[in-house]
Amino acid sequence: MKSSYKLCSFKRGLLASSMLAAGLTVPAGAAEAEKDTSFTLEEILVTAQKRTESLQDVPISISALGAEELEAMRVMGVDDYITSIPNATYITAGAYWGQNVTLRGISDFSGGRYEVISVMVDDMGFGAINSNSILSAQFWDIDRIEVLRGPQGTLSGRNSMGGAINIITAKPSTENYEMKATLDYGRFDTFLGKLTVNVPVSDTVAVRATAYTEQADGAIKNIGPAGGSSSKDNYGGRAAVRWTPNDRLTLDASIAYEQQDRGSEPFILRSFFDEDFQEAQVTALESWGGVYLDDVDFYADVGNNGGKVKRDVYEYTKITDWIASFEAAYEFDNHTIQLLYGHFSYEIDYQEDYDQTEYSWWKTTRNREVKTDTAEFRISSDYEGAFNWVAGASYLKETQDNDQIDWIGIWATQGGTPRYAGEGGYTPAYRGLSNDNMKSIGFFANAFWDISSSLHLSAGARYSIETTQFGSKFNFDTANLNPDFVSPITDADLRPEAKIKKFSPRIALNYDLTENATVYAQFSTGYRAGYGNDAQSVSVGAPEKVLPEKLINYELGYKAQLLDNRVNVAAAVFLMDYTSLQVEELLDPALNPFPFNIYYDINAGKAQSKGFELEAEALVTRELVLDASIGYTKATIKEVTLDSVDYTDVGMPNVRPWTVSLSATYTKPIKDDIEGIIKLDYQYQDSLQWRGVLPDPRFYVDAYNTVDLSIGLQTDSWTVTAYFENVLNEKYHSAVGWETVGFRGPLLYTEPRMFGIRLTYKMGGQ
Repeated sequence: MKSSYKLCSFKRGLLASSMLAAGLTVPAGAAEAEKDTSFTLEEILVTAQKRTESLQDVPISISALGAEELEAMRVMGVDDYITSIPNATYITAGAYWGQNVTLRGISDFSGGRYEVISVMVDDMGFGAINSNSILSAQFWDIDRIEVLRGPQGTLSGRNSMGGAINIITAKPSTENYEMKATLDYGRFDTFLGKLTVNVPVSDTVAVRATAYTEQADGAIKNIGPAGGSSSKDNYGGRAAVRWTPNDRLTLDASIAYEQQDRGSEPFILRSFFDEDFQEAQVTALESWGGVYLDDVDFYADVGNNGGKVKRDVYEYTKITDWIASFEAAYEFDNHTIQLLYGHFSYEIDYQEDYDQTEYSWWKTTRNREVKTDTAEFRISSDYEGAFNWVAGASYLKETQDNDQIDWIGIWATQGGTPRYAGEGGYTPAYRGLSNDNMKSIGFFANAFWDISSSLHLSAGARYSIETTQFGSKFNFDTANLNPDFVSPITDADLRPEAKIKKFSPRIALNYDLTENATVYAQFSTGYRAGYGNDAQSVSVGAPEKVLPEKLINYELGYKAQLLDNRVNVAAAVFLMDYTSLQVEELLDPALNPFPFNIYYDINAGKAQSKGFELEAEALVTRELVLDASIGYTKATIKEVTLDSVDYTDVGMPNVRPWTVSLSATYTKPIKDDIEGIIKLDYQYQDSLQWRGVLPDPRFYVDAYNTVDLSIGLQTDSWTVTAYFENVLNEKYHSAVGWETVGFRGPLLYTEPRMFGIRLTYKMGGQ
């Protein structure tokens, strides 16, 4: 069933791609008849190479989403836009466990303490240790988002092997007063209110402020004893100021605060009732000290039940985050000096019914705190000649503290069978603390040389010096009812610092075929930081240090503006060699003194990822715009050794081989200044294996297709839009989790059909 479904889904994707490709071919007669210079696509400017350039001139495979496009997509978080990017995959295991982005097959798929996709806000990197924190933050006033595929080690530094996501916020303007208000109401009693105001205080000072509130009942209801739902009650705000005391100096500062108060994760359960799995679950529970006096009821009659679940624990996620930034830019006649600083703090409190049943088996509580300070000093040239450059130094300090407690039903320590609805309560059985620190200093330079009128060189390198330090401690004690049975981490618990020095070169050549078409070749590199295993793992056989991962990318690309700038096309093929994989290893049970599995990380084997991506945008008529993207990735672990067993040619997890995104937007004048808008979006996401190096049917996620539709009316001042997401109500999974007790099977999230209406009013501005 899986293979036939996948084939059918992919054929539908190819059919839609072919239809759109046909639409991109504007008849020759039409092209000749309408040579109106105003009838063109707008130029897209990006800062991927730390200077402002046209997207068409940058020798990097990059997707850029502007403010209007983000508004049309109703983007609030990474999950709202990332699947529209070719060769990008998004999987979530919940707010605490991770929101995982894969670019070109590179992700944090098994082992590895640090990230492989760099996430930046206004060119400042956050989330080197764990990008789930910065990806959990929502953004409400965005100028554009740039997604760079392939290693970005030269300009983005550490932990950008797979690529980089740069979120650029809207800046205050002294030109015009602007006010924009949005009200949105949708299914599941979902409400969003958002207000943005830009105020020119004087000729040199402007202030911009945004606030939002969002509430929803959620699609998943807990009909078990604890009640609750996948609800949300979020709010936040951002204030920014710009001061230009003279024509040369620009000062920008901003601060944002957000509070997210969410209910349970929107998970359902996939049946998994084979006898081997049940036996493994019983063994796991008994290892915690339980003695079963009676047969265990596997509750087989309760499994999958759509949007309803039965849990005896009230689940919640509470997130608080702050983001602050400062930038000073001074323009000389031929040079610009920039000083940038960013601060990010994040705290999450989380509680989950870990067994996902109405019986008191296992619950877990988690707390994570992240603090990041990052700064960069940058100098760039602006010569009239053929040669220019950018150079600078960057600094990052990031810490992450985790505190986790696992609780089991008291019945498990006394002997007996699971009790309903938390009868008898829970006892703390496990507590673990960890502290992770990273400090990074980087020195970078990149040169831009127009060798001739047609041949252009971009080349540079970064020298990075990083230190990482990690410490953890845990205790297993089912008899101690005091959850504070682990003392805080001290310096004595931290592993010795792991220090690395890395040189990350990059070189790219552009050759202009015509004034509006170029081909490029790029060689780029990236790495993921190394670290030390925790002391308790080392004491039972783990290696003291894990070496950095390394990645080399070879890329050929083509970019063009065709048919009088009515069609934009970008294509690339790539081959990436990946060495020193950081993978998770299971400690030999014979050496394990603890009643649960112990894992640690090792360096093992090498991998390769290759494929292509194609993006196109076409202004077919004055009313019709078509967008298309398609990506293909074949990512393979060539060699890996796990548990003393050698494996070859294993498919890399967390990779969707094919991704397709198609969009058509039709705008038609109706009366006076009123226009009608119809937008149709289609996406195909291939199947994937989520976690671990070796295939596991519990973590298999099917391919899916979705169709979204929006219909609206707009004037210069207001827009009203009715939207329908997942119009065909296809049952597909955008998340996956796991179970180790409870006999309910893996956790998944099925996106329901969503519909609503959005009203936007704006005044002022340009």
